[in-house]
Amino acid sequence: MDAELYVFEPRSGRGAGVLSDGVAPCSFRDVFPAHNLAPGLARRRLHDWLEAVRWPMESRDDLVLAVSEAVSNAAEHAYPPGLERDITVHASLMVGPSNVQRVIVSVADSGCWREPPVEHQARRRGLQIMRAVTDELRLDVTPVGTRIKMISRPIRRTR
Repeated sequence: MDAELYVFEPRSGRGAGVLSDGVAPCSFRDVFPAHNLAPGLARRRLHDWLEAVRWPMESRDDLVLAVSEAVSNAAEHAYPPGLERDITVHASLMVGPSNVQRVIVSVADSGCWREPPVEHQARRRGLQIMRAVTDELRLDVTPVGTRIKMISRPIRRTR
């Protein structure tokens, strides 16, 4: 990854969409309750933001899939049944030398990893999927939560 990447911060607001002056914010942040609806909400809102920043469709779909997997993992494994806490998704559009761009996404929870039930053993593909559709993935598990950081494959924008 380029060492000289920089981020453009949003001028206002939170989440996806286009600002009143027609410019899409260059970062996205949203918080979702950790339940089974969270992955769908995260997919929709991240997709809208990626579309607003004109991220290419194929790479957009990859990032939306990776974030959906990460949010699903957090919703299923971070908190014990009956304890609903939050999952935070943050994404930033990064621009580097030669107009190379990437999206950096983090998905974080404040829970503690719980092993999946035996009947879910055959489903354990989330991290493999996330690695397959991103350029880089980092998993940070601590006593106060888990954070997955994913970096998109680079794209080069022409002006």
